[in-house]
Amino acid sequence: MDRLGHTQKDISIIIVSYNARAFLNLCLFAVRKSVPGLSNEIFIVDNASSDGTVEMVREKFPEVTLIANTVNLGFSAANNQAIHQASGKIILLLNPDTIIGEDTLEKIIQFYQEYPQAGAVGVKMIDGSGKYLRESKRGLPTPRTSLYKLTGLTTLFPRSPRFAQYYQGHLNENKLQQPDILPGAFMAFRKQQLQQTHALDESFFMYGEDVDFSYRLQQQADHNYYLGNLPIIHFKGESTPLNSKLVYHFYYSMWIFYHLHFRKKYSLIAAFMVKAGIMMAASLSIITLPLRKIKNHIQQKKSVTYHTIFFCSPSQQITEGLIRKHYPKANNFQYIHPEDLESGYSTLDLNKGMIIFDIAHVQIMQMIKIIERMNLKASFSFLSPDHSFILSSQHSAGKGQIFTF
Repeated sequence: MDRLGHTQKDISIIIVSYNARAFLNLCLFAVRKSVPGLSNEIFIVDNASSDGTVEMVREKFPEVTLIANTVNLGFSAANNQAIHQASGKIILLLNPDTIIGEDTLEKIIQFYQEYPQAGAVGVKMIDGSGKYLRESKRGLPTPRTSLYKLTGLTTLFPRSPRFAQYYQGHLNENKLQQPDILPGAFMAFRKQQLQQTHALDESFFMYGEDVDFSYRLQQQADHNYYLGNLPIIHFKGESTPLNSKLVYHFYYSMWIFYHLHFRKKYSLIAAFMVKAGIMMAASLSIITLPLRKIKNHIQQKKSVTYHTIFFCSPSQQITEGLIRKHYPKANNFQYIHPEDLESGYSTLDLNKGMIIFDIAHVQIMQMIKIIERMNLKASFSFLSPDHSFILSSQHSAGKGQIFTF
């Protein structure tokens, strides 16, 4: 029993959503496939979405505990609503634009059994094109580390132990590592740890709360851990509109973190320089915002001529005609079994090819590994479990596309 008198679960999964209905649909379907055999509870905290998210969750995932906010409380406060109710020994914060494998949760629980004093635990994240996401593991954003990132030295020397400390690029992303910071898109921790530290700091509306929380967990535990052999998909940015308010929260979170953890360690001159640097970076970001919006719009609307559509599924319930409705320029359509794709993709003509995964009929962990292995060799889309839409996210910096039938 926990302190609230609830029977303690193996794991509590908490997902904060905001206008990401289609992505949340796939995310919850994957979570549902990963919990059999585990004592679990799933919380969805919706921050006043206007896209029918609440209705979708109630209709398709009745087993979920839904907290439907009438206003957008922000990421930290929304997570805390569920954290305070959660009864799991392990709590997992998960973004709605993620897809996890069937064995992901089981492996997280097994890891904590082997490392009972571990702090936060994260995993390897790839985007919808198979590209590794560097924010899967990060270093502590000290003023020096942040300066290297803002000046571009991190990009110029991506494997340097000194200049690439922000993303800890010197640490092999495919192995078990002990980074300082893990992302809130997938962050597990023990409920017991909340007896020694408070939950997410609500002075962070969005951004920075994961940096602060994983740093505090690291201070009270042996280490935070990154599991480089456990990949998941994180599409990125599907519930965060690109606007000046988002830019403000992103850079203001940097100052909040500095003020909380570094202001007593550095001089007033250093604090002035940090604040000036943050303000300059924020100003530049706002100035270039219209250009980035145009670029993202072009990427989203760009017409790509797919020569071949590979429909990856052991089932042939979906007809070629239904797929061609959204890809009329494709001159070749092929059904392909996941095992054949995994073993023989190198022999396929993937130039301007699109692979559509039937997520209801493929093994998700196998699908993730195929996408990771085929990184950028083809484009990928995902057919929803009820065959009502196809979801595609080819650029981690821009919005994905949803084609409804």
